[in-house]
Amino acid sequence: MIPAMRPAERYRLIERLGEGSIGVVHRALDLATGREVALKIMPQARGATNLRGEFVALARLRHPNIVSVLDYGLTDAGDEYFTMELVAGPALTAAVGPVTAQRMWALLGGVLEALAAVHGAGVVHADLKPSNILVDGAALLHAPGRAARLADFGLATPLADPGGATARGTIGYAAPEAWSGRIDPRADLYSFGVVLWQLVLGARPFAGATPRAVVAAQRAGHPGDPRAQRPDLPPALAELMRALIDPAPGARPQSAEEVLDRWRAIAESLGYPAIASKGGAGRAPRRAAAMPTLVGRDRELAELDRAWADAKQGRGAPVVIAGEPTRMPLVTNGDCGSFGTAFLLTVIQARPSAASAALPVSPLSIRLTRNRWLSVPPETT
Repeated sequence: MIPAMRPAERYRLIERLGEGSIGVVHRALDLATGREVALKIMPQARGATNLRGEFVALARLRHPNIVSVLDYGLTDAGDEYFTMELVAGPALTAAVGPVTAQRMWALLGGVLEALAAVHGAGVVHADLKPSNILVDGAALLHAPGRAARLADFGLATPLADPGGATARGTIGYAAPEAWSGRIDPRADLYSFGVVLWQLVLGARPFAGATPRAVVAAQRAGHPGDPRAQRPDLPPALAELMRALIDPAPGARPQSAEEVLDRWRAIAESLGYPAIASKGGAGRAPRRAAAMPTLVGRDRELAELDRAWADAKQGRGAPVVIAGEPTRMPLVTNGDCGSFGTAFLLTVIQARPSAASAALPVSPLSIRLTRNRWLSVPPETT
């Protein structure tokens, strides 16, 4: 079992990989496990924005086309960080290949599955662009439908609070209505349409000398039929591309599932039946698990059981439990704690303990922390 270690002791930064919407991402070595991970860190100077919201958003989503988070905490200097799986592979623009190649249809089909899962969990990504779609080089060779990983949820917003959204996104990719703070799944579909247009035609559909000019061009109307540049495009694909970037949200496809159905139909017409079946690799996709407040309900407990079964198979993931403040025996030494509306649960082993017997879940030894993950040594027998 991993011993308790300070972040500075546990992680060694190797190289800077890039900068996301609210943090800097490094390749790092986890000295406790010997595993390379991606470590995202945000200095305190960034202000009110925090990484915890992004970590919680990702921890609530478990899907093979969404990047998996591992660890959250604070550095000795008080800066927030979290770690996630390191997705090593080519950039999306280099990975897709030609329009007629099966790889493009599998990769982008995986992105649509991820969006469907995110929206189904009540979240809008709000910053979809090529740099936020990572590609697993190993999976690209044997399971391209699972090679794409949706990442960087720093600007994600809940559907439950449509009036609380502010202008967000990246100029040229964000939907026109995003700059007025009106965010819903159709805004993500617009961004997907821009990405698709760029991958197929080599440039974004709307250009301008200034950000204001780009947004004005988006709102003005359509860039034309993509077949004017690529006469070889399947008509159904050209029609979908135009529909996705319509400036009016009501004129676009209304859900990721609708786009995915059309995507699969076009793939099947091109002779790719494996992509036309759910999952892109001939198997049904796993739904993202969005865990609501836990009050002993059978569905939530079943989801926890499935998460634990996955962890025992080497597919561990954080589990977020949110709810009203409560007092429960949650620490292996028998102490009780009172916690607020969001806290993080780390499953550490599959052996019953005295404290875990009081919990309405499978008998697990666990430790709960409010602000950071802790690595807990095993109990002695």
